Amino acid sequence: MLFKFPLSWVKKYVEKLDKKFLKSHKTFGNFSVKKDLAYIEDGNKLHQLDILSPVLGSENGIVLFYIHGGAYIIGEKDNSRIFCSYFTNQGFTVIAINYRFIDNSENIDFTSQMKDIFAALSYIYKNKVFLGLKLDKFCLMGDSAGGHMALMTDIIYHSKEAQEYYGIKELPDINIRCLGLNSTMYDYEGLYENSHEFLSKKDSLKIFSKNALNKDYLKLNSPRYYIEEKSIKLKPIFNSTSLHDQFKNESLKFKLSLAKYGLNLEHYFETSVDKKIGHVFNHFEFEKEGKACNDAMIKFFKAHCNVE
Repeated sequence: MLFKFPLSWVKKYVEKLDKKFLKSHKTFGNFSVKKDLAYIEDGNKLHQLDILSPVLGSENGIVLFYIHGGAYIIGEKDNSRIFCSYFTNQGFTVIAINYRFIDNSENIDFTSQMKDIFAALSYIYKNKVFLGLKLDKFCLMGDSAGGHMALMTDIIYHSKEAQEYYGIKELPDINIRCLGLNSTMYDYEGLYENSHEFLSKKDSLKIFSKNALNKDYLKLNSPRYYIEEKSIKLKPIFNSTSLHDQFKNESLKFKLSLAKYGLNLEHYFETSVDKKIGHVFNHFEFEKEGKACNDAMIKFFKAHCNVE
């Protein structure tokens, strides 16, 4: 019989690790921050974003729109400050956002999170002059659950069905050049079914929302559905995983699916047998494996934005 981890324990454990990492490491180089900008004026800190800008004169012109991970229920933009600074130190402007967490009592589900993503994109587009942003070299970046959101963002740009499902009537006029995903979630339906091996049904519904009991909800929020059943086209994608990533099968499914349907994917697989090199391993930028992955992603972004 498999032990089913209490979700409350998992959340506390992950939050403790995040705090420990932030205390023991410093950010890379120098950068400026426009902090806690409200992309929805409702007083909710989960509707805020930061804009991290590189040192004046070192800009490469690329804007990265970054969505943090956290199993859809935890995390915040500040926890990824060190990770984001790795890119600002290379000349990237990084927009790091918060978004609401799955909450059944408030009826916040994955569709709510995607609406937050598009509210942030609309805010950026409408205020680009005031914010000093040029959006001609714009890339999406996300980790784990955030990778799922980044992937669905590009899918929404390419799918009328998805636009109607999420109620997005006007797409921000932003030309997404490519996506950088780290250990992304892909088969949302399969993830929900597999979650029952490790979580109680009650805790599983806290992650996927009570709406996961509706099969259409799982299907219409799943990248797999749009790629495999609707054959939509996407912008070039970089996705990393590792031998000890507990969700590596998601990335491998993703790789096989994109190859089958002729979509452009650069698959980065870290083969280290060190168990520390696991899920979203490239957030450990001070380890050689994390640095190598991030450098490969930087090269990918530059290539698709025509930056030397």
